[in-house]
Amino acid sequence: MKKGDSTFIGFVGARIIDAGMDMDMSLTADVKVNGRTLTKKEIPELEKSASGSINRAWVQPLLGMQVTYAISPEWQAFMRLDAGGFGVSGKKDLSGTAQAGLAYTVGNSAQFTLSWKYFGLEYAGYNTDNSYSNYQNGVSLGLRWFFL
Repeated sequence: MKKGDSTFIGFVGARIIDAGMDMDMSLTADVKVNGRTLTKKEIPELEKSASGSINRAWVQPLLGMQVTYAISPEWQAFMRLDAGGFGVSGKKDLSGTAQAGLAYTVGNSAQFTLSWKYFGLEYAGYNTDNSYSNYQNGVSLGLRWFFL
């Protein structure tokens, strides 16, 4: 890209989510349930019944966009946003990514990128009380390969 050039790319696709959550309860003090203190025998039973795993994989529809601005022929600033799910795979099924950073062009079809990336996911299945939310953010270092 020439200095000062900009691009806007809209996209439609799919995101594969493979999510899991392990729960483990460990009680170290007296436990009262409905005003009654549990016995030493009842506490391990409660810990076992409250522990477990939730695992699920699914595919979400995805809509997104990316904007790029050329600072110089080699350096570009970019911002990428997308959203997926829209309630298709559960009573609550939504995810999104926001990313902003710099790209350095290497040759005609590759770029090294350094960016800040945020990802969020909220999910609740049909006919269940199981639900979870996950939010992550941090520095992302990447390599992009373009096919022209």
